[in-house]
Amino acid sequence: MKIDVFNVNVMKAEEDFAYHQAVQGKMANLPLAESVTGYSAGLKAAANTYDEKIKELDKVLKEANSVPSAFEASNKDAARDKSWTIMRNFVKASIYHPDPEVAEIMTSALIYFNRYGDLSKATQLDETGSMYNLLEDLRSMGAAKLAKAGLTPYFNDLEEKNKAFVAIRDIRLDEKGERLTPGLIQKKRKEVDEAYRVLVETTNALVVINGDTPYLGFVKPVNALINEVRATLANRRTTAKKRAEKNPKQPKDPKDPKQPKDPKKPEGGGDDIHTPEE
Repeated sequence: MKIDVFNVNVMKAEEDFAYHQAVQGKMANLPLAESVTGYSAGLKAAANTYDEKIKELDKVLKEANSVPSAFEASNKDAARDKSWTIMRNFVKASIYHPDPEVAEIMTSALIYFNRYGDLSKATQLDETGSMYNLLEDLRSMGAAKLAKAGLTPYFNDLEEKNKAFVAIRDIRLDEKGERLTPGLIQKKRKEVDEAYRVLVETTNALVVINGDTPYLGFVKPVNALINEVRATLANRRTTAKKRAEKNPKQPKDPKDPKQPKDPKKPEGGGDDIHTPEE
């Protein structure tokens, strides 16, 4: 049994780091001592490099998250999530309002909420982009409809909470920019991913040479982890596909073609286009 081929690049940054930490925790099951069957100097070197690269990435991530505004940004994000949840729940509970006009407004608002999924579970980056679009969609309903359905105070609160998060996020980015070399996290992640690839290839090569028995304590749990991640990614793709099918984006209306300009005439009034004589 070999370790399954798996492209770690398809994971989000947080998932990638958590994945490597899980694999790191199972390296104790590898034969890394000379006296143990299946030992290889190459395997030990690959394991040591992988372990070092994970520690380096961990250090960089901790430094990035330790900027003064990080804690406040987390609180602002939580407040935004709470405001979004309260408004969505109010909308969902009101689609059967006894006033048909209010019920229609709430149904339209719920379509907008469903279009972007559960934003409280999205990454801060994804949530911020989707939140902006959601607020614009709700705003497009018009102030009169929002007021009629009692959505105005909820809308204003959500917009305020979102602006507060964006403001502190910008401060946090500036602080991170001062502290970290641009692209350092991405660079360290690539190094970890490459070290993982070398470890997997080395382990699989030794399985072919020595048989899988000395390495099963590492191979089996890593394959189980890979299957879990694959299931998560597949579920995410399915959810995204269903959401896209349920709320397809409307194609933009083509712009009217511009009318061709009349050909210029040379000075003197004569036509500048001549047809051949019969």
